[in-house]
Amino acid sequence: MAITKQQKSTLISSYGDDLAQAKNVVLVKQSGVNVNDSNALRMSIAEAGGKLNVVRKRLFIRSLEKAGLQSVEHKDLEGAIVALYALGDEYAPMKAVQKFIKDAKKADKKLTIEYVG
Repeated sequence: MAITKQQKSTLISSYGDDLAQAKNVVLVKQSGVNVNDSNALRMSIAEAGGKLNVVRKRLFIRSLEKAGLQSVEHKDLEGAIVALYALGDEYAPMKAVQKFIKDAKKADKKLTIEYVG
């Protein structure tokens, strides 16, 4: 779905605000995660003191460059990319993701989540 230049600039500034607040940012590639599971993951990350945000790749890369942070190549970001922002404990959101993956394997769910950057 196409978005306007104004919407793009709003997203870039929103990503920039999130990056400025975060102590740690990790990019995750996901596939096969349904809406209910995604919402459960989002809530567990929020409880852990973090934030989960599905990002538009090119706009997120622009916001990284604007913030002066280490950038990633667009070619390395295939599929649906999620940014995990650690607002409190630097590792708590990643622990929540690891618990989610472990629980999904126990429930025999066909989903994949892998760390990209």
